[in-house]
Amino acid sequence: MRYRILSVLLLFLLTASIGLAGDWRVIPIKMFLGPKAKSGSVRLINNYQAPLNLQVSAKTWSQDINGQDIYEETDDIIFFPRVMTVPPGKEQVLRAGIKIPATTTEKTYRLFIEEIPESTRTGSASVTVAIRFGLPIFVAPLEEKSTTEVTIAEISNGTFTAAVKNTGNVHFLPGSAVVTGKDKTGQEIFSKDLKPWYILAGMSRPYSYSIPPGACQKLATLRFEITDSTQQLSRDIPVSGDQCHQ
Repeated sequence: MRYRILSVLLLFLLTASIGLAGDWRVIPIKMFLGPKAKSGSVRLINNYQAPLNLQVSAKTWSQDINGQDIYEETDDIIFFPRVMTVPPGKEQVLRAGIKIPATTTEKTYRLFIEEIPESTRTGSASVTVAIRFGLPIFVAPLEEKSTTEVTIAEISNGTFTAAVKNTGNVHFLPGSAVVTGKDKTGQEIFSKDLKPWYILAGMSRPYSYSIPPGACQKLATLRFEITDSTQQLSRDIPVSGDQCHQ
């Protein structure tokens, strides 16, 4: 019998470097291009005791109305090499550049760096593991404008819903998105992390949370708060018992 692990997609990465499960590293984990920097590079470091075989592909990165990421083939990005072997304990540089000029809105791409798997046989099972990392590439607009707003924040039938719209022309990456419920004395009943993610220029991201019925009946207010390193957006919502009926 064969068991196959096709890929592990590592996308939500906020540190300056990342060590992947296959024991290889990408430094840095984002690339910023634009009018003053039309090309850039990252280091791929192999901590394996065996050669590391990698393949690279470029895709445009957009989002749909539900905030889900969409990737499509593109020729906008030039990169080299497309296939590489990194010796044990060594590193190789991956270079990339943009072919098209900057426009009024930030352009977003990902370079997918994927390990070419080797089969490992254990008894009758064959296991294939492929680590896949999506390196974000942000191409700056001619002039940056960073603005974001909470367009919806409400509770109905015991479910909290909110929407955050990026009204600027560059991406927005919140550090946190939290909904907190308090009773009439101001005591906190619950606090829920809603797992923030990128909101690309001009796009919206919905958030929702089904409040446990017992907690909902005790609520007097809900506070939705979303923050990044430069701004904090919040919305307070009064809650009545009839909003908790499901």
